[in-house]
Amino acid sequence: MLAYPPMDKLLEKTGDEYTLVIQAARRGRKLNQGEEPVVECKTAKPVSNALEEILAGKLQYIPVEKQKE
Repeated sequence: MLAYPPMDKLLEKTGDEYTLVIQAARRGRKLNQGEEPVVECKTAKPVSNALEEILAGKLQYIPVEKQKE
């Protein structure tokens, strides 16, 4: 179970669980490939770092259909 960051706060940032999972997985993959975190993280785990970045409001998710416009 996820204790930190709090799930309800993360869902406020993303809107729904699906978007949260996609955003965290994509950012976690980039962090795992060597990109630097944009916030100071409490852990070395890429997906946990991605969740902290989402909570801090440092990531913006643009759905594919909006990218085409």
